[in-house]
Amino acid sequence: ASASTFLRGDNAWASAGGDNSAAFFAYATSNQTLVSNTQTKLVLDTETFDSDSAFDKDTNYRFTVPTGKGGKYLIYASADMKSSTHTEVREGGIFIYKNGAEVQVSLQGYFGPDANDAYDINPTLTGVMDLAEDDYIELWGFITVRSGTPTIRGDTGRTRTYMGAHRLIGV
Repeated sequence: ASASTFLRGDNAWASAGGDNSAAFFAYATSNQTLVSNTQTKLVLDTETFDSDSAFDKDTNYRFTVPTGKGGKYLIYASADMKSSTHTEVREGGIFIYKNGAEVQVSLQGYFGPDANDAYDINPTLTGVMDLAEDDYIELWGFITVRSGTPTIRGDTGRTRTYMGAHRLIGV
């Protein structure tokens, strides 16, 4: 017995806890202009944490699974989308790309083409994905606007557009 072990119900000793790294949380600090109805990789240029220095916030804006850290990952993301013109957003969505291909989609905040367009929407996604060493994931998004400039919002004071993940243990 020690501070890092516990007695199981079958009277066997087991190690407590586990290591769910690699883990990261990255977000956008400035606005990104998009082309209406065109998928674009989102620029996440700041990290809150990055346990294994595996998120590239300077060039590719992607997380690459480090050596020995393959497994199931909980991935979550959101994007704050708007049009420069009031009430002109028709739809928007975010996508997780794995190794350059779209694998998980959230198309929240759909608004019909004739009425009820919005100024601001926030599609989100959460999911579990199997990732092997050297796999990489990226956040992509699209927004369709009736008029105005489609924008993904970033902010230095709060996290409007972000992606994060951590490896799951025990599964």
